[in-house]
Amino acid sequence: MKSQAMVKLAVAPSSAHEAAYPVPSDCIKPHSVHRGTTQYKVIKEFEVFGNEIHTWSDDEFILDYVARVTEDLFPAWFVTILEYRLASVFSAAVAHNGELANHWAGQARQKVIEGKHIDSSQDEPNRIHPERFTEYKRAF
Repeated sequence: MKSQAMVKLAVAPSSAHEAAYPVPSDCIKPHSVHRGTTQYKVIKEFEVFGNEIHTWSDDEFILDYVARVTEDLFPAWFVTILEYRLASVFSAAVAHNGELANHWAGQARQKVIEGKHIDSSQDEPNRIHPERFTEYKRAF
């Protein structure tokens, strides 16, 4: 996920919306549009038209989106998995060696397990605040 401040286009949108904003060039899928830095004021009324995002208000917004990742940003464990997986495919297709293909497929599976462990240990999980649950329960 990536966040970027949106700059309003000077030309009014061709749709019924009030404002149009350009979609960032590395945007694969817009996730949410919100005002300011707080995630709680999410704008649900936005639509994507080609390479523009149209909204019903012309405020300043921040776009949260899934960004395209270039190869130089791939983690090392992902590159290793990709190499093993390609070795498996090519050994079956080019060398016609099923045993070698199974070996590299097994290596790739093992690296996927290791990669999942590495990836999951990098970020701590979102903290659950039990106060709201206990307060709700005490209300009855």
